Amino acid sequence: MAILVPIFQQLIGINVIMFCAPILFKIVGFDDQASLMSVVITSIVDMVATFVSIASVDKLGRRTLFLEGGVQMIICQIIVGTLIRIKFGVTGAHIELSKSYTGLVVAFICIYVSAFAWLLLG
Repeated sequence: MAILVPIFQQLIGINVIMFCAPILFKIVGFDDQASLMSVVITSIVDMVATFVSIASVDKLGRRTLFLEGGVQMIICQIIVGTLIRIKFGVTGAHIELSKSYTGLVVAFICIYVSAFAWLLLG
């Protein structure tokens, strides 16, 4: 029973990203359709990363995958938070973001999602 608590906490952390992704992508400048497309992209990234981690768990070991995934998730959360803070500040003022800037945010969100697959198998 004690092992279920950390696993449940991991699932809550990824749910924040996966379920709030459309809102996050709208905030960084995507329209409604592109926001949904970004969710599809993150889901595909999650699926591919899961297969990659399944294939590499025997070579690298569970501990390595766990540590790599955890560090990668922390770094990505800090970077995404910093990128959004730089542009929106504490007031949340509406600012137009460039395509490259939004692409950068989406890329780090995808890296975060892929790290979850490594963490889960670790």
